[in-house]
Amino acid sequence: MKPKELIPSTKDQSVKSDKERIKELEAEIARLKYEMSFYDDFMKEMREIAKPNRAVKKKHKQLPSKD
Repeated sequence: MKPKELIPSTKDQSVKSDKERIKELEAEIARLKYEMSFYDDFMKEMREIAKPNRAVKKKHKQLPSKD
C-alpha cells in the first residue's frame, strides 16, 4: 500500500515555509556559533588555570641535617 499523496501546497506557501525554515536554520547556526565561542573561551581559561604558575612556585629548600 502506498500512502496517499498530500495535496500540493501553493507556491506562495512553499516559499514562505522555505523562508521560515531558512530563518530557523540561521537562528540555530547563530546559537551554535555562540555556544562554540563560549566553550572555546572556557577551554582557554581552563588551560590557563592548569598551567603551572612559575612565579609562585618555589623550590623546596632542604633543611640542614642535625647530625
